[in-house]
Amino acid sequence: MITVLTKLTGKNEGSAKELREILNQLRQETSREKGLINYEVFSVNNDLNSFYIFEKWENENDLNNHIETISINGYASNAEKLISNKLENILLTKLI
Repeated sequence: MITVLTKLTGKNEGSAKELREILNQLRQETSREKGLINYEVFSVNNDLNSFYIFEKWENENDLNNHIETISINGYASNAEKLISNKLENILLTKLI
C-alpha cells in the first residue's frame, strides 16, 4: 500500500476558490480509478487557502497511473497556476 500527502496553497482567495473546484472534480473522477483505497481532500480551519490531499493506493503502479491521468487531464497544470507552493507528493511510511 502507498500513502501520499500533497499540500496545495492558493495564491489568493480567488485562486483558492478555483482550486477547491478543481479538487472537488478531481476527487470525483479519482474515485473510479483502479487501485484506489482512499482519497480525501481537507482544508485548514484557520487558512482557507490551503488544502491537503490524503490518498492511499494499492501499489506504486496504481499511484503512477493516477499521476499520469492527472497530468493528461490537465489537473496538475491548472492547479500549478493557482498555487503559491511547489506541487509535491510526499510518500508516507507507517512507523508502527
